[in-house]
Amino acid sequence: MVNGEIPNSQDFWRTRIEGTNMINVHYPADHAGQIQTVDGLLDRTTCRNLLTRLEQIWDKSSPGKTLGGVFPVTKLTNDLHYSPRDQEEWTFEDSILDTAIFKALSSAIAIYKQAYPHLNHWVDIQDTGFQVQKYDKSAGYYREHTDSFPGTVNERVLAVIVYLNDVEFGGETNFPVHGVKVKPVQGRICLFPAVFTHPHESCVPITGDKWIISSFVNHVKPAPEEPAPEEHHSDGHIHDENDAPHTHFDDAFSHPHDEQWNHPHEASPPLILGQAIEPSLYWDDDVQLEDKVSREQSV
Repeated sequence: MVNGEIPNSQDFWRTRIEGTNMINVHYPADHAGQIQTVDGLLDRTTCRNLLTRLEQIWDKSSPGKTLGGVFPVTKLTNDLHYSPRDQEEWTFEDSILDTAIFKALSSAIAIYKQAYPHLNHWVDIQDTGFQVQKYDKSAGYYREHTDSFPGTVNERVLAVIVYLNDVEFGGETNFPVHGVKVKPVQGRICLFPAVFTHPHESCVPITGDKWIISSFVNHVKPAPEEPAPEEHHSDGHIHDENDAPHTHFDDAFSHPHDEQWNHPHEASPPLILGQAIEPSLYWDDDVQLEDKVSREQSV
């Protein structure tokens, strides 16, 4: 939103933050399409440094999963959960890179909420961590799918894609319902609703490998407060709210790396259109669901 006006597919919101890079915000399917791309929040140097680091640990990657497991006919990638818990050696450099990505994601979400102010009351939010995905040149893909569906992972609100490198031809994120494709540009962050209204696919990269970070921004349900047991004082009255302050769950946007090293970073993979889901598969231990409440504990 610029000067109170709704941006359209031809408009960019451009500003400078603390004298840094120019920030470009774009809505390729118009404002009503609710697909947002942001360039300039995550700089190219950080992306290059992350790719260098990933090459050092990529032997720990594994075939990318869908909600039902590994199905190469649907998803052909190699994935790695980039987190302190999943790396044997989490270095100071890793912490710097992780913080930079998180700050960029936080800013992108703030811009999204400004464009769609009905989200302003959404405060109990948390990302699911950073799932790195590599799509090999002329081979990798993710067929059309949606990231949640009623009765499955319905705590997801926004999907995040962070593009870590440029792909000159191919590798777009295609939104067939909206008739738009988002081109992989290094440092670009794409946000869109993680619901059935936004099916999408990752096209095969033709001129080079494609690297992205995938994450979700979830609604975190507050833990129910347990009533305190009645405490009888020596004067005979029962302990009540006037005797001690009460605490309430009121958490701003949180990230698994904020305070502790270990956290369940892995989000359950997206739902594939037309693929049957069995409860035994959905709750399989190999598909780790993020904790909805604790900060033990994702683009």
